[in-house]
Amino acid sequence: MKIIGVTIGTGGQFPAMAELAAKRFEAATGLECRLLKPSDYFPRAGKLESMLARYKTFEAFPDADAVVYFDADLAFVRKWNPVELFAAESRLMMVVDGHWDGLEAEARKLGMPLTDYHNAGFHLANREHHAELFHRFLKWFNEIPRMEYGDQSAFNLFLQMTGTPVADLPATYNFFAHEWPNAKEQIDPMGVIGWHCAANEKPLFLEIASLGVRECFKPDPVPDGLCNRRFWYNYGGASDRIMVLSPDGRIVHGWGGYEMFWWMKNGDLLFSNHKRKTCSFVRVGDGWAGHWLVDSLPACTLKPVLLP
Repeated sequence: MKIIGVTIGTGGQFPAMAELAAKRFEAATGLECRLLKPSDYFPRAGKLESMLARYKTFEAFPDADAVVYFDADLAFVRKWNPVELFAAESRLMMVVDGHWDGLEAEARKLGMPLTDYHNAGFHLANREHHAELFHRFLKWFNEIPRMEYGDQSAFNLFLQMTGTPVADLPATYNFFAHEWPNAKEQIDPMGVIGWHCAANEKPLFLEIASLGVRECFKPDPVPDGLCNRRFWYNYGGASDRIMVLSPDGRIVHGWGGYEMFWWMKNGDLLFSNHKRKTCSFVRVGDGWAGHWLVDSLPACTLKPVLLP
């Protein structure tokens, strides 16, 4: 199977960012990366057309059996092996998008939970199952009204309507973090593989891209019964709310402005948002007791929801 990386850089700062992102991919995976030119496929290669070009990868590169597509503002900071992923998975592989109020509202408009709304700026696709799918999507896209989040919302809706199975990759493959004050602080403990900057954050992208490519991540062991389990989450005596931690490092239910991602470090449970670590928990019995690393917030607890 011939696997290649593909990225797109059109207009302003993006061509230079795409060149650098491509080199990062090659260093992290050992695979070839190619640049796709939207102008080869669209008469007017504006912002929307540049996004739609990511569904032209199999047409652009007929020798590729499988493609790892990533946006030009995504920098790979750790070694990883797409060959292993494709060997184990034939479904389209994507990462559920970050927790944004706007995206949650957008997902509701589409009639889907946020946990089913994927970021289109990073995906792994194979020709056998997805070349025709991408072709059908582009044809359908031209027949529907435009959406606030462009092709991404349309593609999520298309996947849902066609019943296309999607394999959720861990958030570390396509990690969104904006205005992070110390990039290294988050990359190492969470095992971030791909750091996705906002399009207007070239300085942050260059800072991340200047870091050396780290070795493959060996995560700390996760205690039994932590993932996919309902916990009562409370801080400062406020009303309890149900919280669920997903195995891919996201807090999928009960998340908030300070509680978006989780990981284990030296036996402690850590929370973060898109900008920084926010809370640290220690194991207490069958639950967890936490203290905040930001602001002057009250202590917090996680206690399992038990049946009588």
